[in-house]
Amino acid sequence: MKASVTIDDLIKKETNSIKGIEENLITLNGRDFSIFENDYISLRRKEGRILTNSKVSKLPSVPKDDPHYSEWKLREKSTNRFLSYLKKRNSEGPILDLGCGNGWFTNKLSEHKTGIVIGMDINLSELKQASATFTKNSLTFCYGDILDQPYKKNTFDIITLNASVQYFDDFQQLTNYLISLLRDNGELHILDSPFYNSKNVVAAKNRTFRYYSSIGFESFAENYQHRKWSELKAFNYKLLYSPKVWNRIVPDSPFPWIVIYR
Repeated sequence: MKASVTIDDLIKKETNSIKGIEENLITLNGRDFSIFENDYISLRRKEGRILTNSKVSKLPSVPKDDPHYSEWKLREKSTNRFLSYLKKRNSEGPILDLGCGNGWFTNKLSEHKTGIVIGMDINLSELKQASATFTKNSLTFCYGDILDQPYKKNTFDIITLNASVQYFDDFQQLTNYLISLLRDNGELHILDSPFYNSKNVVAAKNRTFRYYSSIGFESFAENYQHRKWSELKAFNYKLLYSPKVWNRIVPDSPFPWIVIYR
């Protein structure tokens, strides 16, 4: 698929798409997600994760005095690992980065591809920041719910869920729909998100609840879904990176990199 493909070529005709003041930001189907967005932004502000456009443009690189420096160093490793994979794959088909937030990873994808790259989220504040910060012609941001099924089937070469799969309620429904969007030999990649087995998922849920309660966001724990390895059994998947015990000696991402094939 050539780089001249536009966002309009990928969206279903029945999808209501509206371009805003920002040419590279499109609203799909006009739904309002402000309740979740307000809670999420307040939480991120409390955590010190709301960044200026200038800082967002440099992610995943952050200065050493950043309170989340160690975390970002690990995310930088996982990002570079994926970008190396993407370069070797050498395909110019469209990419969808689902749950893109402020768009830093979407931008990194666009730096390594000449085809169209779409970042999608239900957080309008972060999408506005993304559209203002990253303005390449091949880069488009979409505000909407993926489960409204706005895209044509057999459309994307790559779909990424980078630190976002935990915010979707129904993993099976989500994954089945995303697979339907993939072209032949397309791939769905899950990055920087924890997966648990049946023995440790309860303890993980308790830790999450205690954490959100400790910073005054107890109710937000309901939005965080603890993904289980058993949820992957229905799909043709492979681990491209698995955390090891020696990561404690040579720091690397504590989260797996999972690819699901069409």
